[in-house]
Amino acid sequence: MVLSRTSPPPSSVTINGQSFQVELADTEPKRTVGLMFRKELPERTGMLFIFDKADLYPFWMQNTYISLDIIYLDEQKRIINVCTMPPLTESTCRPDRPARYVLELSAGSAKQYNLEPGQQAEFRLSGGR
Repeated sequence: MVLSRTSPPPSSVTINGQSFQVELADTEPKRTVGLMFRKELPERTGMLFIFDKADLYPFWMQNTYISLDIIYLDEQKRIINVCTMPPLTESTCRPDRPARYVLELSAGSAKQYNLEPGQQAEFRLSGGR
């Protein structure tokens, strides 16, 4: 993520004392593309999907070339569950109950940083959100 002097501060998600810089997928076009077509994802970076309401959103890896941890969060920003997805698969991952947010990180990040169901996330979103 490259920042200029006029760029707003990057958005971040902190869980279990671990912080990750995230791009926001907060519109339908951004959520549709997500991390598709990316060849790499730097450590401690990811994408935060923000939905208008909680639901059982399925995620899959069509046109996604990197393995990802899909971390579902409820309306209170608590982890519901984590799925690790291989690249380029059309199998889906769904939350155990309705999710309002989804955090995508490089596969293995959830295990490496001990991110588990029930843990609370804190968001710092750029652009005054």
